[in-house]
Amino acid sequence: MCIFQERGRAGLNWHLKEPPVIALLVLLTLISTSAALKPEWKPGDYPMTEAGAERFVSDYNSTAEEVFYFSTEASWNYNTNLTKHNSQLQVAASLEEQAFTEAWGQKAKATFNDSLMETFNNPDLKKIIKDISVLGSANLPTAEREKCKCLQYNKRIVFQIGLRFEA
Repeated sequence: MCIFQERGRAGLNWHLKEPPVIALLVLLTLISTSAALKPEWKPGDYPMTEAGAERFVSDYNSTAEEVFYFSTEASWNYNTNLTKHNSQLQVAASLEEQAFTEAWGQKAKATFNDSLMETFNNPDLKKIIKDISVLGSANLPTAEREKCKCLQYNKRIVFQIGLRFEA
């Protein structure tokens, strides 16, 4: 279930109801396209050395700036203009952010294992790579991520604007 906004005679009315089939298809299209990470946001190949790890962290940082800006912008657009369309864009951006986290986390785990990182001289580099390796909700399958995000956004709406729903 999702929350939808409708404009009525008394202003905006919010309803908790099942989404129409067309809206669901649009949402699934956005999700399926967002789950595929943009090629420029995917990690490259890095040598299994400390220098490779430093380049990996540098590339991660610059790419993360773009990905998180994109996600934050979608969130801002939604929070300042609560519409179905902006909600769908925010969910899609969030799922793309999770795809980014998953891709880079898996690359960090596969390329820089614990025994290799023990040979690194830079303790900050070790910590950063371990932090990148934590996947969080990116461990969930795409359908579960979408369901989780939809529930989070609906809950946020309810608490932000104090909606009350009748049973």
